[in-house]
Amino acid sequence: MSIVVGRGDEAVVEDTARYVARRLTRRGTPEISFYTREGLQVAVVIHRHERRGYLSPLLGPWVFDDSDDRLSVTMRWPLPDEDATRTNLCHQIENGRLTSARGNLFMWRVHYGLTSDVVVVTHDPFALENVTDDVHRLEPGERLVLDDGIIGVQEVQPLQKPAHPRFDSEQNAVALLAAVLPRCLSPFYGVDVGVLFSGGVDSSLIALLRSHSNARTILFAVIGPDSRDVDASQRAAEKLNLNLVTVPIDHHIVWEMLPELIYATGTTSQMDIAISIPMYAAAREAVKRGFVTLLSGQGPDELFGGYAHHVKILRERGPEALDETLWSQVSTTHRNNLERDEAVVAWAGGELWFPYVAPEVVDLALSIPPLWKVDPGGKPERKVIFRRAAVALGLDREIAEAPKSAAQFSSGSDRLLIEAVRHHCRSGENLSLRRARRHVQDVLDDIARYLHSGGVEGGEPGFDTSAADRLLAELDRMRGA
Repeated sequence: MSIVVGRGDEAVVEDTARYVARRLTRRGTPEISFYTREGLQVAVVIHRHERRGYLSPLLGPWVFDDSDDRLSVTMRWPLPDEDATRTNLCHQIENGRLTSARGNLFMWRVHYGLTSDVVVVTHDPFALENVTDDVHRLEPGERLVLDDGIIGVQEVQPLQKPAHPRFDSEQNAVALLAAVLPRCLSPFYGVDVGVLFSGGVDSSLIALLRSHSNARTILFAVIGPDSRDVDASQRAAEKLNLNLVTVPIDHHIVWEMLPELIYATGTTSQMDIAISIPMYAAAREAVKRGFVTLLSGQGPDELFGGYAHHVKILRERGPEALDETLWSQVSTTHRNNLERDEAVVAWAGGELWFPYVAPEVVDLALSIPPLWKVDPGGKPERKVIFRRAAVALGLDREIAEAPKSAAQFSSGSDRLLIEAVRHHCRSGENLSLRRARRHVQDVLDDIARYLHSGGVEGGEPGFDTSAADRLLAELDRMRGA
C-alpha cells in the first residue's frame, strides 16, 4: 500500500499516484482512491492482492475510517494482538496533518520519499524510483509526522525486552508456548495458503497447525540437484498427510533469477541472494497455482536459539550473553530477514506472512530463560523448548528433533549460485568450485551495475545479459516508458 499526500496541485498528486501504481503492478491490479482533507490532496494506492477479503473484518488486513474531518487507512497484520497497533501500519490525515505510524512488529518494509510537492509513504521502495532521491526508512516503532510542510520522525513504540517471569517449571513454559502457537495461525484457517516448506520443525509445525483448517494447504519445497531437503520434505509431508509440490531448480534457472532478486531485494549480498533463490522459486510456483497467501516459518531461530553460534555463545560466554544475542537478533530480524523475504515473495506476486512473529509468540519467547532454549551436547541442542512445544502440539518427534541446515544449503541454492557463475560468466568458465565461490560477489555486483546503468554501461559485460535485459524491458513498461 502507498499513500501520496500533497498541498495545492491535485494534478501532481494524481500523476504521482498513477506512477506509483504502475511501478507496483507485480503486487496486483491497483486501485486508487482520491480524497481532500483540510487543504491536503490524498491518494491511496492499494493493489488487488492486498484487497482480497480473505480475513474477517476484525482482523483486517485493511481498515478505512473516512469522515468529513478525518481519513485513516490502516494495514493490519492478521495476527492476534491485544494491542493491535504493534502489528499495524496506520496513516492518518487530521487537522491538515499526516501521521504514518509503524508498529514495532510490522515486518514489511516502510519507506517515505519527499519532493517539493508531495510526500509518498509506501511499503515498497520501488514506488519511489524516479519520484525522488530523498528516500528514507521508517523503522518499527517509529511515527512520521508531516505538519505544515515540516516533516519529522519520532520513536514512539520501540520493541521492549520483557523481564524473565518466574515460570513454575520448564514444563509449564512448554505448555504455555503450546497454547499460544496455534493462535498465531488462527487468522488463516479459512484461507487457502501455501507453506514455504523444507521438512524442518519450523515449517512443519505451521503445516501441522494449518492441517486443522477447512481450507486448502499446499506445501512448496524447492529442490536442487544436491538438495538435502528432498527426503526430509517428502517424509514430513507424508506424515502430515498434506500435498507437497517440489519445485526443481538448476544453475540455468538460478542465473535467470539473479537480476530479479538483486532488484527485488535491493542488495547484492551473496548470502541474501542465496537465501532468496528457493523462496522466489517456491513463491513463483505457488502464485502460478493460485496460492497467493504464503506462510513462512521464519522467526524461531532468533526467538528460541536455532543457530550453531548460539550453542557456542552459551558454552563460552554463558546464558546472559546468549540472552543478549537473541534479543539483538530479534530486534533486527525485520531488516536482516523478514523485509528481504517479503520483498522476494511480493516480486513473485504473492503475500508473505510470518505467523511466529505474532506479538504473543515474541513476548513469550523473549521471556523464556536461555537455558531452556539451548542445551550444549543435548539431542537436540538448539530450539529445545520450541521443539518440545511442537511435539506437545502433535508434531512427529522425528520431524521436531531432526537437525536442519540453513535454507541456502539444504535446498542447494548456495552451490547452484556458484555453478550459475561458472556457466554463465566468461571469467568463471575455468574456475574450480572454490575459486568460483570467491568470484560470485563480484558477478552479483556487476549485474547490479548493469541494471543501474540501464544496460548501457561502457564496455562489454563479462556475463550473459539476456535475463537482465528482460528485466530492464519490464521496468521500462512499468515506468510507462
